[in-house]
Amino acid sequence: MQAHHDTTDALEPPSHLHQLAVFGTPDQQEQAIKQIRANSAHGPSFWKTLDGAFRMGYLNPTLKANSSPRANAQVMDYEEWVDRSDDIIDEVNLQLTLMDDALAIDTVSSSLSYTEYTEQVESEGAIEAERSMDGRAKSDQIATAKGTVGIATPMTHVDYRVSSREQAQSENMGSDKEARKAREAGRILRESEDKLMLDGWDTAVPMPEGGTLTVDGYRNTAGRIQGSASGSWTTSSPGNVQDTIEKALSDFENQGGDSDRNMMPRSRGAYLYYNTAHNAVLDKKDPRGDGNMNVRTRLQQDHPYVQLRETPMIPEDEIVMVINDPQTLSVVDSQAPTNLSWDSGPMVTNFKALSCRNPFFRSTYQGVSGVLHYTGV
Repeated sequence: MQAHHDTTDALEPPSHLHQLAVFGTPDQQEQAIKQIRANSAHGPSFWKTLDGAFRMGYLNPTLKANSSPRANAQVMDYEEWVDRSDDIIDEVNLQLTLMDDALAIDTVSSSLSYTEYTEQVESEGAIEAERSMDGRAKSDQIATAKGTVGIATPMTHVDYRVSSREQAQSENMGSDKEARKAREAGRILRESEDKLMLDGWDTAVPMPEGGTLTVDGYRNTAGRIQGSASGSWTTSSPGNVQDTIEKALSDFENQGGDSDRNMMPRSRGAYLYYNTAHNAVLDKKDPRGDGNMNVRTRLQQDHPYVQLRETPMIPEDEIVMVINDPQTLSVVDSQAPTNLSWDSGPMVTNFKALSCRNPFFRSTYQGVSGVLHYTGV
């Protein structure tokens, strides 16, 4: 099972009802999905189980205190005299926060009926207001639109199928094969969205008026601040962590021609994404102190506005810092995660788990950006 990114043109709904479920208005989508499910051979309890499993995989719930990690999904034969648990061992869940954080920064609603999202670029610089006693003095004129910037809006989807025999086995024998597949589809969809936040989607989609659009990620958006870490983050040099973060904060606060008009992380807050391999460095004793706290605690004390986020998606020698401000980015939300189904024959039901959430990055003509990308970590 694998996630794919495609334009809406690449999706071929098998019926007019499915077209409405994907490309219709919100009311049309809701009614079409209800009708598709009513027309299927599966009852309400099946869909309740499938949707619950899909959401569980997508939302990636945190393990409870008295539960243990689970890994390496496999179904094993067993002897009838062995007392066996009914729990299936799932893949270990990855730490997924990139899309969640971006949605919290800002969300723009859109529709799957649109294949692109654009905004007008209006001003090259800061416009100053005028002050006078009679109001007759002329201020600077706000510029008219100078062009458009935008992104393509590809869908992320995962396809899977459940045979009639598997469904009968599930109903008659109490297994949950369809639920396990739905849960896996949700997990894969969510992982793919996090990868999209970092690396984007480099397929060029033609615009009707000419030119092409893609989707940028944190690691390749043109407007990002680029640089190198102060030194490698190793257990023998834990001080490089603090030096690197303070260098990044300085880069944010001193970009552009007017340092008063910058993305100020101290007032807005920021997310710092690093590879999970560096947790060992963050847990080392703080070299600036007397040994009473580790590097992580020192950072939280000195820079409480920087939220540390570990992710396995980013390479070990890179970090990304993002300002928590809508001027930095928005997520264009054209479709929340959902499940569609159709019958391709009497013996199998096809399912497509899909979403359409894509990052749109902003920066000014002066080069003021809310995204920073360092290598050499």
